Amino acid sequence: SLTVARINPDSALFLVAAVAKTRSRAGFVRSVWAVLELLGIRVGRAVRRLVAVLVVAYELVLAGLLLSGAAPRAAAAAGLALVAVFALVSALALLRGRKIECNCFGRAETTLGRDTLVRVAMLTAALVVYAVSASGTWPEGMSAWVSSLALVAGCALVLVWTLRLPTLATFVRERRLAESRAAPRR
Repeated sequence: SLTVARINPDSALFLVAAVAKTRSRAGFVRSVWAVLELLGIRVGRAVRRLVAVLVVAYELVLAGLLLSGAAPRAAAAAGLALVAVFALVSALALLRGRKIECNCFGRAETTLGRDTLVRVAMLTAALVVYAVSASGTWPEGMSAWVSSLALVAGCALVLVWTLRLPTLATFVRERRLAESRAAPRR
């Protein structure tokens, strides 16, 4: 069965980061654009949006794996890969004197640089400890598999629902506007 010792606290961090990015998509897409330009990659709006969605999806799957305790070493390796990219981008922004909004947790005043490198160091330490202390096995028993899959599916649903919130808000606004126009005036 699942044990609390196999669940990494970074799972909550990656989950919160993914949800926050979807809540302030425009800002995160701007950050992705700035990072791609920092790396010398020039792409159109559709590709920038796709990269942003892929980063969020990666974080959600990673959060689900870390939360579930399934494949802890593989999850830690995936987390370290993401953190390494983040460290590279933060270091490049610092070295080149670029002020790129982090938007790691939605809208924020933090720019990529020293503060984000400190965050990277803490995440790296936690992921390394998790990988070293993990048993490296998949969940055993049907209940552990079901709960692990439910956590991963839950993270995916959070992504889908969060991405649909602006559409839902638009529908609600339009409905209220239509109702206010249709209401009899007294």
